Amino acid sequence: MEEPRPDLIIAIDFGMTCTGVAYANPSVGSDTIRWIQRWPGRMQANENKVPTILVYPTNQLTPSSWGFQSETDTERQAENKEHQEWFKTYLDEERLREVQMIAKDPSDVPSSIEVVERWYHDYFVFLYQYIESKLQMELPSRWEDARIEFIFSVPTTWKPHPTVERFRSITERAGFGRYPNHKSIIGLTEAEAAAVHMSRESPAIFKARERYFDCANLGSAQIDHAFELSVQERLEIANRVIPLGIEIEDAAWEMMKSKEYQNAKCDYGSPDDTDFFSVAVPKLSKSYRLESSGILDGELRIRRDELQALFDIQIVKLFELIDKQLQRIQSKFPSEQVAHLVLSGGLGNSAYIQKRLRARYAFGASTFHNASNLQVRVAPDPQLVVCKGIVADRLQKLRGGQSVLGWRCCRASYGTICKVLYNPNNSLHFGQKTHRDAVDGKVYVSNVVDWFIKQGEPVSVDYPIVRTFTRKITFGNPYRVFPVGIVVSHVDKDLLPFTMNQ
Repeated sequence: MEEPRPDLIIAIDFGMTCTGVAYANPSVGSDTIRWIQRWPGRMQANENKVPTILVYPTNQLTPSSWGFQSETDTERQAENKEHQEWFKTYLDEERLREVQMIAKDPSDVPSSIEVVERWYHDYFVFLYQYIESKLQMELPSRWEDARIEFIFSVPTTWKPHPTVERFRSITERAGFGRYPNHKSIIGLTEAEAAAVHMSRESPAIFKARERYFDCANLGSAQIDHAFELSVQERLEIANRVIPLGIEIEDAAWEMMKSKEYQNAKCDYGSPDDTDFFSVAVPKLSKSYRLESSGILDGELRIRRDELQALFDIQIVKLFELIDKQLQRIQSKFPSEQVAHLVLSGGLGNSAYIQKRLRARYAFGASTFHNASNLQVRVAPDPQLVVCKGIVADRLQKLRGGQSVLGWRCCRASYGTICKVLYNPNNSLHFGQKTHRDAVDGKVYVSNVVDWFIKQGEPVSVDYPIVRTFTRKITFGNPYRVFPVGIVVSHVDKDLLPFTMNQ
């Protein structure tokens, strides 16, 4: 029986600094992909995304605001409130432990995974409530009765278990999928969604069976944090010479959020760059002047090339990741070429990043034999590429029965435990533990793993993988469901064990 079409498809791209929501309304016969641009606290302006930030009154578990509302003067200037942001990566418990170990001040990082889960949950409660209030008028029926699909992207680096499952549980508890006709779905990874959007918006540049890299989520959180620390250091030096009379940490944070800095960062590398830009120091007297620290008339004057050092730290890390992947492909598929490097994310439009990547990899500059003709391309709408790609993929599945990315390669191998008839001529059976079945009297190899998905091999997302197994039961046994265990392995597919005993 064919599944009914959804009335509304909603894609959520939960980001480190900002979160985007795109949607389509098949209930009115429209395949147009739109996105939320009016957000609480910024209703008079068009904003493609809402900040991923919460504000909590000190020692309280209920947030007082979220998103743009957290940027009001009331919230920013309050002395008894705490801002929580940049917590996305902490849902990966391994990452959280790493940060806890290297943190100079333990209060700068969450104390436990439960704290991170609470922040996620609180943010998604706000987000769900606003999505409902914003989009319910798009529907011909009540929100509760409509068939709605909420589809979430996840980082490529997150492991399905436990991180992705933890994320799924949080979104459901926050309200997504609450009603019988609502579904909360983990969809494409961020890189896959970006690839879908790029292939739909610029189909002519890609050819069949071409390989390409997607540098998804070239966000700016690390650059922002480095800028904040740099500003804080300069203000502290100035404060030792002539007292500023302000809370330096709060001022540095607000300066990082300022339009002056954000515009300078996004425009860095463009032909019309000036040598300097200035950022007002919050609450600092306009008469404050200390030229040795670059503070004039209450504003911090910053050489634009100081931003280059902040960019370069992240670009070096990006080079290392790309080189590692090129080496990996070259060793596994020596005859294949990588044709495109696609940039997406908030800094995908950065002229400086594009220039550095092209200088290293494009126009025959790459030292890798499998990237000799690589081209660097920028995804359309880099800020919205993920959530738009998710919606486009779902619409394609509804129209044609197949996803845009019909085949995907899995990062792990999956199998189920079974037993197979012992064959003395099969070398894999030599030395394996066997037993004689009490029902048919035959000899079997026990604890064999049937690997139905192998790491790196293409798997269809539109058609199920089917395996047939038989189970012997005594005569008269009632029908019942038998639990089946799934085995996961992250080793190379050529090293997968034949049995659980290996």
